Amino acid sequence: MKTGLLVAAALVAAFLLVSGDERADPRTPPALPGEPPPFLGTAVVGGGGLTAAIDAYGDVVDLRVSGPGGRGLIDNPAERQAAGTVPADTGVVPWVSRRGGATRPLWTADSVDQRYRRGTNVVVTTARFGQARVRVVYAASRSRLACLVEADGVAGVEPRASRPPAERRLRCDDGVARATIRDAERSDRGWLQRAQPLGSAAPPWADELYERSLLVLHALTDRRSGAIVAGARDGWAYVWPRDAAAAALAFAAAGYRGEARRGVRFLLGLDLGAAARFYGDGEPVPGRGPQGDAGGWVAVAAQAVGLSPPPRLPWRNLPDYQEGEPGDYLGNTIAAGGAKTGLHRSESSRRLVRRLGDPGSGLDSAAAWAVKPFGIRPLYPAARATMLRLARRGGRFGITPGENWPGIDPWSAPTAWTAWSLAALGERRQALHLLADLRRAATPAGTLPERVDFGTGVPTSTTPLVWSHAFAILALRELWPGRTGLEGCQRRGDCLLGGLGGDDAGAAGHALAAVELPAAQGDDLVADDAGEADLRERPPLAADRDHRLAGGDDGEVAGVADAGGDDVAAVRVGVVGGGAGDDPDHLAACLGRRSRGGLHHAASAAADDGDAGFRQPATDPFSELPGLRALLDPAAADHSHLALAPHSSPRISPISSSAPALCSGSLRLPHFGLCTQEGQPDSQGHSAISRSASPSRRSNSS
Repeated sequence: MKTGLLVAAALVAAFLLVSGDERADPRTPPALPGEPPPFLGTAVVGGGGLTAAIDAYGDVVDLRVSGPGGRGLIDNPAERQAAGTVPADTGVVPWVSRRGGATRPLWTADSVDQRYRRGTNVVVTTARFGQARVRVVYAASRSRLACLVEADGVAGVEPRASRPPAERRLRCDDGVARATIRDAERSDRGWLQRAQPLGSAAPPWADELYERSLLVLHALTDRRSGAIVAGARDGWAYVWPRDAAAAALAFAAAGYRGEARRGVRFLLGLDLGAAARFYGDGEPVPGRGPQGDAGGWVAVAAQAVGLSPPPRLPWRNLPDYQEGEPGDYLGNTIAAGGAKTGLHRSESSRRLVRRLGDPGSGLDSAAAWAVKPFGIRPLYPAARATMLRLARRGGRFGITPGENWPGIDPWSAPTAWTAWSLAALGERRQALHLLADLRRAATPAGTLPERVDFGTGVPTSTTPLVWSHAFAILALRELWPGRTGLEGCQRRGDCLLGGLGGDDAGAAGHALAAVELPAAQGDDLVADDAGEADLRERPPLAADRDHRLAGGDDGEVAGVADAGGDDVAAVRVGVVGGGAGDDPDHLAACLGRRSRGGLHHAASAAADDGDAGFRQPATDPFSELPGLRALLDPAAADHSHLALAPHSSPRISPISSSAPALCSGSLRLPHFGLCTQEGQPDSQGHSAISRSASPSRRSNSS
């Protein structure tokens, strides 16, 4: 009896600990208008050794030694953040002494602003108290966190650590701190210099997002083991195979072959059938079983860097990237190369839905994976129609994971991976619109949250998220591949995934890739219908946050190879529409300003996304292959003869085609006109609202 009472008391105490009961811990301090709550990280500091997360107010809210997946030194559980019960002395908090007044933290300031020093993971948080100003600078070495404080108009600033282990790693306002910050700046900029740049036509905003995304991956990749964690936060400082594999693809695309190979080798050493997540030392994290896409993502990453893929793993009746109940899901099917992928169709047209055999389960953004990185060509038309429909229905800050997702808050990773695949299919305008959404969702420092509030864009979950930044890199390189991304890879003969612009590695493990499809004619596989061709059906861009989207001159767009740049049934991409002078939206003025013409709300679109385009009727790419047609027909019989070959034994049948070669750079796209750089205001333009940080029901740590 006593044991039972003790257990009950412990459970009640644990509930009160995170429930916000007045008798338990105090409430999380309120956020400033337009900012996330205190103690939710918004920036990451480090270079693969000691790793720290900094919130919008200059507080150190997560600190890990021995790499980004190492032991945590700060007690800041995600459950407390979700419940709003984080104590005010959590982590390392700078306290400001006002002349003649009490000490105050930065979340009581009149305003805060956070930026990185360009080309580094050195973060600077500036707070204003009336005319007084406080700046806190953080950087990390392999084993030390350094901070410098600059104060103007206040008596002093004292960073206070709540726990001795964190305090012992902190050096502030001395020679060691200054040297650490200088060394970190030099090291980060030197590392960034190794990156393959975007093409010369890339506007400044694209270069900035590209650099910040690379530096996020740099910070969250263990410099010794290659382990790539999802984020610098309790519950996210683990390795998810699909997240880390996407990061390895991004590293490879950007020219960091060593980082890519180390990341993949770490993944190949995991027991992928043991768990969904892994510690930085490779041990499984208890609590969640394997997920059905892990093997496929690791395989495509391995092939991209020239390593042998892992053995094929089961994928049916397992959870997918949404981390819910087991099932037969689209993402798992695509990643595993399941022969019934085409049966994931919607009720009324050839679009891809989440559950196998359940047309009512809603469109799934994982349809994009059929294009990039897995290259299942027969599904390109259905994937394209699915992505365009989801993109058109998205909000100002991106899209949700799927049509039947229970919430409305946009997620940055599906937004970015959809942009990547649409760009690969030649849907450049729509891909740019999604990147505009993504940039609106970014913090002022340029980091991408896992998700943001639908109405305000304020981060509500882990920031930055490796997965989102990895797909941002891949999308940007697809749009502006640069000389080394396409022409250079032809000279070197190592077009990995076509420089991440083709399908060789991704398609190699799929038997469907070996089918010789007839060469598409004109706009066959990318034709718009009347409703989809007009991007003005998207909700209007928000003036209140478009200041961060002011773009440079998009210039004459460099030659971009289509998604079918390999020798497997190459597809000729037809570009619909004329030049910038014919488009009243002018790409929403290069992603930065409201269009001149009136925008129509998505609800006004009634056309079926999968129908023929307005240029010419779309032909049926399956007309000569009735066996493949069954893949898109739920009433069809199970064609077991299309069972897949193992990933390790690709059999790709080359065919001849007059389409532009992957590395030729011969496919020209229309000139989208010029933009002027209008500059950016000093503060973030979020609406005035305070939010709690709450992990979604199916987010990484839930």
